[in-house]
Amino acid sequence: MPGYSFVSEEHGQIIRNDELTWVIDPLDGSSYYVRGLQSFRISVALLHQWQPVLGIVSCPLNAEFFTALHAGGSYLNGKPITVSSHRKLQDCIFSFSHRFLMDTEYRRPRDELVASCRSIRGGGSCAQELCYIACGRIDSLIAPAQKIWDFAAGILIVEEAGGQLTNFAGESPDYFAISQKDFSLVASNGHIHRQILESLLSYTEG
Repeated sequence: MPGYSFVSEEHGQIIRNDELTWVIDPLDGSSYYVRGLQSFRISVALLHQWQPVLGIVSCPLNAEFFTALHAGGSYLNGKPITVSSHRKLQDCIFSFSHRFLMDTEYRRPRDELVASCRSIRGGGSCAQELCYIACGRIDSLIAPAQKIWDFAAGILIVEEAGGQLTNFAGESPDYFAISQKDFSLVASNGHIHRQILESLLSYTEG
């Protein structure tokens, strides 16, 4: 596809220009797929000058097709979706990645958040969990060390549904920079984002 650049897990980067870049993960959650679980997704994003303008996340097994356009809203199977309205952590369902659950370096903020929320889940693929935030099924995802293809489509779907995604310091992604390195993300319905960051920042500052 001449004139486009590509970033993907399988083929790395093929940079032809900085105008239009496809970010593709054909199987986000491969370990779930191998075990016959439905917690995998196909994730495709289009970046214009390294900003997401199109996000598509699909799971063929349960016929769910999430889409978002910049300034155009988010949709599940063609119907508009929005994030949850929960503002108190005790009403919220959190999704934690395996690394956030297991690594001792995150013990303090993890214990604080677990004690504060309604329930937690180990989650599925990053793309799936972001879409679940966008449609209000869960309220937040915390996932250190993610690759750009894990969330480039999902972030637009979350943001167009009214949610928020930053790094642990509250900074928005620099997509060109994170195409070269990992990104530790916290995504939420937006209403509880500050409270989550306070726990994470106390960890980084302590």
